[in-house]
Amino acid sequence: MLERLTIAWVRGVRQAWIVVLLLAFVASVAAFGYVHEHLGIQTNTADMISPSLQWRQRHIDFKRHFPQFEDTLTIVVDAQSADRASQAAVLLSAALAKQDNLFQSVDLPADNEFFRRSALLLLDTQARTALIDELVNAQPLIGRLNRDPSLKSVALLYEDALRNREQVDQATLQRFASELAASIDSTLAGRSHSISWRRLLGGKAVGATQQIIRAAPHMDFKQLFPAAVALHAVRSTAQALDLTPEHGIRVRVTGGLAMSDEELRTVSAGAQHAALFALLGVFIVLLLGLGNLRMVLISLVCLLVGLLWTAAFAAFSVGHLNMISVAFAVLYIGLGVDYAVHFALRYRELLGEDHDHAQALDRAAGDVGVSIALCALTTGAGFLAFLPTSFAGVSELGLIAGAGMFISLLATLTIMPALMSACVAFTGTTGRSGLRVDLRYWSSLDRIGFAHPRVVALLAALLAVLAIYTSFDVRFDENPLNLRDPRGEAVSTYRELVAKDNNWSLDVLVEGAAAGVVARDLAALPAVSKVISVASFVPADQKHALQQIDDLALLLGPDLDGEAREPSPPSAALAALARLHALLNESSALSAEHQDVKRSLGVLLRRLATLDRRTRAELLGRLQSAATGTLSGEIARMGDLLDARLISVETLPGALLADWRAADGRLRLRIDAAEDLNDRDALRAFVAQVQGVAPNAVGAPIVHLESSSAVVTAFMQAFALALVCISIILYFALRRLGDVMIVLLPLLLGTLCSVAVMVWLQTPFNFANVIALPLLLGVGVDSGIHMLARARLMGSSRKLASSSTARGVLISALTTTVSFGNLAFSPHPGTATMGLLLAIGMIAILAATLLVLPAMVRLVDGLNIAESH
Repeated sequence: MLERLTIAWVRGVRQAWIVVLLLAFVASVAAFGYVHEHLGIQTNTADMISPSLQWRQRHIDFKRHFPQFEDTLTIVVDAQSADRASQAAVLLSAALAKQDNLFQSVDLPADNEFFRRSALLLLDTQARTALIDELVNAQPLIGRLNRDPSLKSVALLYEDALRNREQVDQATLQRFASELAASIDSTLAGRSHSISWRRLLGGKAVGATQQIIRAAPHMDFKQLFPAAVALHAVRSTAQALDLTPEHGIRVRVTGGLAMSDEELRTVSAGAQHAALFALLGVFIVLLLGLGNLRMVLISLVCLLVGLLWTAAFAAFSVGHLNMISVAFAVLYIGLGVDYAVHFALRYRELLGEDHDHAQALDRAAGDVGVSIALCALTTGAGFLAFLPTSFAGVSELGLIAGAGMFISLLATLTIMPALMSACVAFTGTTGRSGLRVDLRYWSSLDRIGFAHPRVVALLAALLAVLAIYTSFDVRFDENPLNLRDPRGEAVSTYRELVAKDNNWSLDVLVEGAAAGVVARDLAALPAVSKVISVASFVPADQKHALQQIDDLALLLGPDLDGEAREPSPPSAALAALARLHALLNESSALSAEHQDVKRSLGVLLRRLATLDRRTRAELLGRLQSAATGTLSGEIARMGDLLDARLISVETLPGALLADWRAADGRLRLRIDAAEDLNDRDALRAFVAQVQGVAPNAVGAPIVHLESSSAVVTAFMQAFALALVCISIILYFALRRLGDVMIVLLPLLLGTLCSVAVMVWLQTPFNFANVIALPLLLGVGVDSGIHMLARARLMGSSRKLASSSTARGVLISALTTTVSFGNLAFSPHPGTATMGLLLAIGMIAILAATLLVLPAMVRLVDGLNIAESH
């Protein structure tokens, strides 16, 4: 019945080809307009996992209470000194906060008013005492420099310290000398190196040379790159403020948004290049395989029209593409041309047997129409098997690509006969002649499977056993970070932060009364290094700490009081620098640090002597900026330290409380890991131990593990469902269990070998490439269907490999492999491994189909003959 239906359909198309082509043209124009208006891009990767899962619901609940931790940019500011890093971060955060049309909020967590005033209180007793001692030793520097924060004052202070007119601690003085020498050398070399007054005044307790800014931009996920404007604003603002490597500052952007933007750019660029190269590769393979330029162009037109119609279906059914379904174009290019290949080859084969155009079209529709319709069913089933899974990103791809197979079938049986008929009508020829490819060696495959079926079957069984044994070593990489380009700024910066601070953590929301008990139980876990809560910002022994700070204020207060004075001009420092250099020349037994200053000053003074007045002033100005650029800020910071006040939960600033207390009163506990969570075993142990105490914990480690579990489960469901559906379709179509096995066993052998090759290549499965195996079932089964159908059509003939069907199988496999193989060169590692697995799988399935299937046909037919006797 299906054969009669396809013949009748193709005959009707042939007879009304003008109407068919006009309708196809109108439908294509309408599809293009619909796609342009309605097909968007969904870049929010979190939505690719079903929100009905319990861990996703907990994550969504946490995000609802603490939206400031989601959809944010993490801006990393690095400098050669802690004070310069703080200064740069304050400048940048203030400038970004003014751009409220781009950013909802901008926060500098480690350098706000509360932490500046409470820094000494929040230190432990030993660290606080050490810092106070350092500040006491630096007291002579503080008083002099606060009165005149200039290069002249720096030189005079250094001179007085050498002459013992100022009682400066020797360790402090040596740090002073080292900083001054480095500052002079860098200025002379045209580089930027500011004296670190925090290091000079604070000794070892200098703080971090890296500052983190948290910025929440306004997002529009309907845009292709929803964070692009905000990212550009960060970089352009840093450039405008001279926060660049040339000025000793490095500003980088990371965080989920930045990494998603980077990933989307690599995926988009890779998909565009892969689609173009796939079209080129398919064109070359078609030209060699079909041997006729007219047939190649007709096949490509069918392909492009089907691709456009499939995109229109995607716009109608889903409305958007996601980070995975965006690859449907490359998949369609590799698969959508297959049906046209088989139809065209059978048509040309019939022309070669002296059939006219009408006869060849009708016979081709009858001979291959049923098999390509069956292929559309099985391939569509392979894609649609993803629909019931919780991995929404892949289920959307399955829906789009599954429908695309039926659209491809429609285009092949409609547009191809119409275009063929149009060519005959306009040219009067059928395009029978063309390029011929020598198949002498290809035909030798006939003698392998048919002549030695038992040997082939035995070798196939041994190979299957080896592949199964090897596949036990397969592993799944649950870290989605490994799917992203490691060379990108966002990914490399994030990896650096994780390696430096192990800042992967878990969060849990608990009722206020239970927070203390839960925090204590969590802190006792071996996998936990510390637990932070709102109580962590309320020091235990504040009375003693405040007394220490009051004593320090009595000593430093007079030096910090008074209005800020205008510093001496840079030119006023020249004489002081000359006297200092003379003193160092006269001194004996100088330490290495003082020797460096003497050398640097000598070079500086000789350079100044050669310059004109204007250039000399510019050089001294740069040197004064390097010497005292952060001084005023550090003295102001010191005044904030002395303004410490008693801390309680009630006195904590609202912005800080908002990070640790939910609107419903529950308190947030942050649990930090004791080990490196890049280690899979450490990650699993950390999550398991924390969930044993707090089952409702959320965070990136749980997202990684649970996402991988959801994806693996989805893959297993899809694989099983695809196998069952394909088997049922084959059974109802072929009506014999033996024929079903003939098609399925080579397919499963090729799939097993693909997994084994991935193990041998030490390439793990991941969120992207795991979808390849169910796809291979749906795609690879086509070859077996075509080969079995032709074997039944040829009867006792053993020249199956010489037929147009075998040639069509080869060409189809090559077009699919060429198309999928392009993905292996994608800059996106996840997409690249998916392309690699698909290419390997297609080659393995092709080899199994061409070598093992003929042997199974011979064996199964032999058994059937024996049973009939």
